[in-house]
Amino acid sequence: MQAGELKRRITIEMPTSTQDSFGQPAETWTTVLSTWAGIRTATGKDIYALGAGFTSQVTHKVTMRFPVPTITTKMRAVYRGRTFIIQAVSDPDESRREVDLMVLEQTK
Repeated sequence: MQAGELKRRITIEMPTSTQDSFGQPAETWTTVLSTWAGIRTATGKDIYALGAGFTSQVTHKVTMRFPVPTITTKMRAVYRGRTFIIQAVSDPDESRREVDLMVLEQTK
């Protein structure tokens, strides 16, 4: 992975339960990590690598350095006001140097 490929500043967020002003449960998003990443449209090869179950649920591939803390599919990625729901997390060569996030862009 070349450093120049990681030119998008993204934020990884996780859901947090709070209470609104009426005492009702409300879900908010808390920033877990802010890092540099590469974002590109998912190719057929990327989608095929995950298996048939994700063919219509992946729109982009986000590549970043191996993070601490661990990223899970309960989290989301945010880039310039765009929200990406994490569908799968993989360490492509098992080296713990980079992570690929297969994501679905959430449209409003």
